[in-house]
Amino acid sequence: MKQIFRFAAVAMLTAMSSSTALAGNWVVPAPAGQPLAVGDTVYIWNVGQKAWVNKGESWGTQAVVNASSGLKYVVKQTMEENTGAMVLTEARYYLWSDCGKSNHYLKRIADGKTGTDNKACFVDGANNSGNQLQWEISDLGGNKYSIKRPELFEDETSKDGDLTWEYVEGDFLGVNLTHDRLWDGKSWAEAGYTEQPATYALWFDVQAGDNATWLFVSPKDYDAYALKFALKDALEKAEAQGVADITSEEAVFNNASATEEEINAAINSLNNKIATLVDPTNPVDMTSNIVNPKFDDGINGWTSTTKAQNNGTADNVCKDPAANPEGAFDGKFYENWNPSPYTGKMYQVVKNLPNGVYKCSLAAYTQQFDRNNDVNQKQYVYFNDTKIPLTTGDAKAYSSFIDVTDNTIEMGLAQDSIISLWLGIDNASLVFYGSGLASYQYITTSYAEIFDNELAEAIYSPQYKEAVDNDIATAQSTTTKEEALAIYPTAQQHVAELKANVAAYVALEALNAKFEDWVYQQGLDLETEWDECMSMLDNPTATTEEILAFIADVEAKADEAAKNAAKPGDDVTHFITNPAFTKNTADPDGDANAAQDFTGWTITGKAPGAGGDIDKRLCEVYQGDFEIYQDLTNIQKGAYQLEIQAFMRPGSAETSYSNWEADNKETPAYIYAGDNKVMVKSICDFMIEGSEAPTTSDSWSKVGETYWIPNTMKTAYEAMAMEPANYNN
Repeated sequence: MKQIFRFAAVAMLTAMSSSTALAGNWVVPAPAGQPLAVGDTVYIWNVGQKAWVNKGESWGTQAVVNASSGLKYVVKQTMEENTGAMVLTEARYYLWSDCGKSNHYLKRIADGKTGTDNKACFVDGANNSGNQLQWEISDLGGNKYSIKRPELFEDETSKDGDLTWEYVEGDFLGVNLTHDRLWDGKSWAEAGYTEQPATYALWFDVQAGDNATWLFVSPKDYDAYALKFALKDALEKAEAQGVADITSEEAVFNNASATEEEINAAINSLNNKIATLVDPTNPVDMTSNIVNPKFDDGINGWTSTTKAQNNGTADNVCKDPAANPEGAFDGKFYENWNPSPYTGKMYQVVKNLPNGVYKCSLAAYTQQFDRNNDVNQKQYVYFNDTKIPLTTGDAKAYSSFIDVTDNTIEMGLAQDSIISLWLGIDNASLVFYGSGLASYQYITTSYAEIFDNELAEAIYSPQYKEAVDNDIATAQSTTTKEEALAIYPTAQQHVAELKANVAAYVALEALNAKFEDWVYQQGLDLETEWDECMSMLDNPTATTEEILAFIADVEAKADEAAKNAAKPGDDVTHFITNPAFTKNTADPDGDANAAQDFTGWTITGKAPGAGGDIDKRLCEVYQGDFEIYQDLTNIQKGAYQLEIQAFMRPGSAETSYSNWEADNKETPAYIYAGDNKVMVKSICDFMIEGSEAPTTSDSWSKVGETYWIPNTMKTAYEAMAMEPANYNN
């Protein structure tokens, strides 16, 4: 059921330097292949592209090659989970991967998103897909292999399941960067590309050559190969930092047979050498140690425990200025979306780091924000044991200094209570500040920068700055790392109190702007309070508590005076706090992307928000019980009229229309004032007749033969904006 409402009305009778890696100086040696054997667990490496078989592109499950990571495959000739499947012989094999879905086999397919004329492969073939799962693998010598569809399948037929293509001699499984394909069912031009992009997908019509030549690599050698990239990064950083001798570590890098133990030892050695040269005046950007920090490569490197239905990348929050007001998300972000809320975390364990001081950053988003999260702290970004509670549902960057002692940082976003059904993260970063005493002092002394930058134009009382200045001086006088670390929590608290004082003065400035209307337009007796407000702004010495108490007292006086001054017939919608549920209070109908806001309202049950084709000038509750209300106090006795544009769709569009046609127009939703309540209108109480949708929006629902009703927030707003009487209760 869908319930949508807008505007209630009452009428009365959140700068760092870094070094630059010398990219391109180091080339990771190719992994060693091994002989093919049934039952082996392997990673499959393409010789031409120097990349692993993985999943991506169409549906996120098309078989592709990926330079940094691969899927783990088992070479099989039987299916233990499907005893009815053919037992393969000779050079015919199944390739099974634990790819995180219920279907696991490499399968040939004709798919609409890639173009049904193109010979595509996907990693999620079901075990009952028959011949389309069979592959012929041939030894090319030197542990190199070709893979193709068999000319004859195990049943001695040449029919490839549901596919109509015949066997073509000389066609192999491989990579062709310029292969014809569709992009989500569109040509590259229709999909918005300015030129034809490369495709890293696997096709089974590639000609013989390196791009159709494969190695089967053991998990141990795969892990060693992956570690070589970490060693490559450490070598580049060491060279950039001016480490004098990297000879022994370079020898390990160039040794194709180096073990994991040897590679890890080389990385740790370089980290120790780097750490001796890094300090707060010469930090090192370690973001490259994070696998896929900006999600340019899908979700490679990241893990989720939420079991969310959608566990991949998206870009919709990045494009929504209301949900991404600070630009904390850009390009693609990592999302976990589920039909119902969940608990869990989205995270990565970053390894092979020098021990010492790091500044960690991660941007986070949640569709449903716990408005009491400052107390409950169930939605938070974390870096090892450091938790930063989310302060908003909008995309926002969070950062903190931490002390690393085991060469490892786990970073991510967690939700410990069932609150939101959609979480997202983006733009992870790490900066290393060294491991000496100065580095640990800098955790606190860096706060001196906020007075010249973030708070340069801010108003605050001097005692809050003095507390931070004292912490900085104490940190500078410490003689051990432990003493320096101990100062940081106190400094964090004092900075938080300083920023709260700044926020209180911002609220006081907003209050000051109201006095002109109160005194000159409404004639309220608040001149004394106006003078006091200006004095507090001119001479900022008040505590945060004193400012907030003054604001509350003045607003209460103004509210009482305005209510007492109201006359029969006046529009007193201003008695309602935030009647339009928006931060855009100056022009509630002016911006479809203005952030929603529920200040002043008490909400129980499912929280209203925005879904479907979003128009944030409305609020929607989809499939849930809820109540949203506020108490109006100190109003004059008398008769009041409450109006709100709202409707409920009690079921699907067709079901709602059928019931409405049958004169069953009841909806289990109400607006109320005091003890009086009125049933909210049905979505079918306003319909537009015509052969075409009433606006160019594509989200109207046609019901009956000729009627149209809105199906999203966008078209609901359009319907309500056509005429104030539409859906008026």
